Amino acid sequence: MIKAVNIRVRSKSNVQIIFLSASVAIFLTMSLPTIVMVQAFHYASKHAQQQPYRIQNHHHQQSNQFPSSYSIEPRVFGSHILHPKHASFLSSSSKLSLSISTDNDDDDNDRERLNDDTIIKMPQKYNISLLLIDHYDSFTYNLYDMLAQLTVEPPLVVTKDAFEGWDETKFKSMDGIILSPGPGSPQEQPALSKEAIRCNPNKPILGVCLGHQLLALEYGANVDKAPVPIHGQDHWIRTRTTTTDATNKAAPDNTLSDMEEYPSIFDGMPPSFRAVRYHSLAAYNVSSEEEKSSILKVTATSAEDDVIQGLQHWKNPHYGVQFHPESIGTQYGMNLLENFCQVTQKIKLQQDESQQQEPESSKEEDTTRSSKKSTSKKVNGSTSDESTKNSDSKSKFRVYVHAVDASSSKDGKKDNEQVSSSIMEPVDAFETFYGDEPRAIWLDSSSASSSGRGALDIMAAPTCVDDVIEHYVDDNDSHDTVDILTQLEQGLFGDGPRTFNANNHASDQRLYIVDSDFETMRNEADDLRDMPDPNLSSNAVGESYWEPLPFEYRGGYLGFLGYEVRHETQRFLQQQEYSGMTKGQNEKSTYSNEPKSSVPDSVFFLARKSMVYHHPTKTWYLIALVEEEEEVASSVEWMQQTASMLTKNDQHETTRPKRIGADATTQVQPQQPLTFVPNRSKEKYKQDIADCHEFIRMGESYELCLTNQLEAEVSQPLLTWNLYQTLRLRNPAPYSAYFCWNIDNDDDASAATSEASFAICSSSPERFMSVKRTKRHPLGSISLQAEAKPIKGTCARVEPQNEICFSDSERREDERRARSLELSLKNRAENLMIVDLLRNDMSRVCQIGSVHVAKLMAIESFATVHQMVSTIRGTLLESENTLDLLRASFPGGSMTGAPKLRTLELLEELEDDVDRGPYAGSLGYLSVNGCMDMNIIIRSAVVTPNENGGRKVAIGAGGAITALSEMEDEYEEMLLKARAVVEAVQTWATARVDNHTLQDTTEAEKSVEV
Repeated sequence: MIKAVNIRVRSKSNVQIIFLSASVAIFLTMSLPTIVMVQAFHYASKHAQQQPYRIQNHHHQQSNQFPSSYSIEPRVFGSHILHPKHASFLSSSSKLSLSISTDNDDDDNDRERLNDDTIIKMPQKYNISLLLIDHYDSFTYNLYDMLAQLTVEPPLVVTKDAFEGWDETKFKSMDGIILSPGPGSPQEQPALSKEAIRCNPNKPILGVCLGHQLLALEYGANVDKAPVPIHGQDHWIRTRTTTTDATNKAAPDNTLSDMEEYPSIFDGMPPSFRAVRYHSLAAYNVSSEEEKSSILKVTATSAEDDVIQGLQHWKNPHYGVQFHPESIGTQYGMNLLENFCQVTQKIKLQQDESQQQEPESSKEEDTTRSSKKSTSKKVNGSTSDESTKNSDSKSKFRVYVHAVDASSSKDGKKDNEQVSSSIMEPVDAFETFYGDEPRAIWLDSSSASSSGRGALDIMAAPTCVDDVIEHYVDDNDSHDTVDILTQLEQGLFGDGPRTFNANNHASDQRLYIVDSDFETMRNEADDLRDMPDPNLSSNAVGESYWEPLPFEYRGGYLGFLGYEVRHETQRFLQQQEYSGMTKGQNEKSTYSNEPKSSVPDSVFFLARKSMVYHHPTKTWYLIALVEEEEEVASSVEWMQQTASMLTKNDQHETTRPKRIGADATTQVQPQQPLTFVPNRSKEKYKQDIADCHEFIRMGESYELCLTNQLEAEVSQPLLTWNLYQTLRLRNPAPYSAYFCWNIDNDDDASAATSEASFAICSSSPERFMSVKRTKRHPLGSISLQAEAKPIKGTCARVEPQNEICFSDSERREDERRARSLELSLKNRAENLMIVDLLRNDMSRVCQIGSVHVAKLMAIESFATVHQMVSTIRGTLLESENTLDLLRASFPGGSMTGAPKLRTLELLEELEDDVDRGPYAGSLGYLSVNGCMDMNIIIRSAVVTPNENGGRKVAIGAGGAITALSEMEDEYEEMLLKARAVVEAVQTWATARVDNHTLQDTTEAEKSVEV
């Protein structure tokens, strides 16, 4: 069934629309709403600015109605668009009606009908086996995902050093080969990629970036430094359509007929298009000397600097592109890859025809058909059965929930002003319920918003010593210690199969709602069949049986992953894609006999009892995890007591209990202002930036997130809780957190069982990764959707002189700053690189074709800053879980750079092998239902006891170093990012504390000495 759809195009008047194609796929299943997938693109005239478009539904219809119109706005660009030559979404017998308007959406006179020959067919899948050789790049799995969308089976991925002795016979089972991008020079690469080129003259090969340079070098060209390193920037690419040119006019005559057999990789694409470049090296001297048996021709160059961007062999089906077709900022990337698949399929069919006469016994068994997950396992020689991963195991916990809102007040007040005072605020609740806990956490949305983690506060403390994990990365050679992510996985889901099915673990079949009488317990998943009382109380929650709560958290592990956990995640990825790396590369190789730090590499605890505050509804949710039946009564009793305290009408009139430990009221003599000393001096930091530039020029990295630690000593054992209160008031952020661990209450008996003692006071604005449950239909299956929101690009907002609102001139200046940030070439390049990196990481564990960029380089404005934020989403494979996502993506790309593995090595060297600790890691929750929300630990202070009985404070800060970075600017940016936390620490250390009211002293206003 095909329905007509109107597509409206909004375009600037100076942009000429040359062509518009749209693809609409309609799937109807019983009463399911019609799902429309529209893909569209355009390209402008040679001198017009080119902007891809985003499609938006302008009319919200009933669920069973087809959207009446869509607009395509020049907002977000990407590579997943189909050229009309290749696009095929509807059957040839179907007609698709399109209407176009330019400036005025409502002007019918501007509309034009497309011809019937624009009918689009369903895309074909190419039945070819592809080998993707990974040069340890951070964009390889973007290529993987795009190729997997075009082929029946996804590519087989092997690392460049996986098989030192791979000979010609091992290539026979593959139909085509892709050489990935990667760091370093082509001269330094191991033999596998070079052998792939030499042994397969008649097999299609596509080299991307480094792969392109390998092809050029192998066929006699030179590869040297490019005129200027360019990374994360989109430039115009000009293709050459002639068969000969000035540099290749001496090509042998017998190659021309062969060239007709192998079309251009740019076939069907416009002569000029925008593409993203990541390269410091380039190919030169692509000659056509008659004595050479193999000759290349230049097929594309960059318009700005005339650097070779495309190569093709005159005789063999070997292609190279210097730019990155898989980047989100490259146009027609999918078209280019489909052209390669078409060439590969054509050659395969020709070879199959010639082999039909061969005896059956001479045909080599095809071992390349593998699923996405089993691909790397086959490389390792230990194929696992995918079906065993979709286990039917359940979460071992039952979840009990009780809601406490204003109507729960005993006096039954209903007036909003009166009722609002009867519910305890989160800051009061933390002091009341966790003020005397030696170990506690508060995931705090101090700048509460209406959605996401910013709408939720979670607080808890461990209730059993066996529920605590204090993990130090195993840095000896035996690797006997179980890694932290495996420990968390076993704690959440037991010791069964490593992965789980989302519909088993993400369902609420074991969630019970405890009503206000604390006797009625309803299982929402049973459709209320077992509910004793059919009349729901005022505390009943839930919109449907599968999503009874307005948030994802159901209890689980709370804590942090320190940056050094990277050693374990890197080791895991190397095991999945077997590599020939020697000891010392990408992992710690020597055991240290030094005493363990007071801050472990990771700390988590199982929150069996949690308090959750939902800001939009001003409701508390008390959540208890239960394993045994006898635990139900104690959990309900805890809920009843806690609910009673939360709704006491006189609770604000009582003295709030204070955190015990060092008595802050004895601090009557304020300390002198602190001096923060950087771990590496300004001169050393600037030299590190210079070294980063050299690594970039050499092609070793595209971007390095260089960091430093600012450290200060506080002479008195001040309460870290007071520091966090100061920080959250000065610098509220949606992913803030306070995590105290045996520091303010170090005389507690439970603290004696642990050497760890620290507090993390974080005002992070950045989400690393979240996972939530989604359903397209109430009767459909549950899937787990991952989301990353990297921040790259920040500028200060205008501060109103009247401290209330902007004047006209202030508003204009504020808008100018936001626009300047949006157009900043450096910030856009940094942001784009991290977006491509996170797409790569997520594509390792997400369904093919599901990873997409929901927002690209959007400017989000907060109280004090404008920030450039992108949003990437993808749907996890059923065989993967939240921990797999962390294995594939930790540490966050915004704190590493790209390519990640090589850049991590370089950063370790630049930062003098000093651990970053919790900084640059991630803090948040891992829920028993498979969901999670983790931040990036930035804008944070890590406090530990010092040797003199006082406190040591460490503040991490840094920035992304690219080819466009200026030394002085980068150093100042590092200090700027630390400033808000430094000022909060100064206030805390030099303040007079009186009845838990922090009063700044004059010393707190002094400038920070760094």
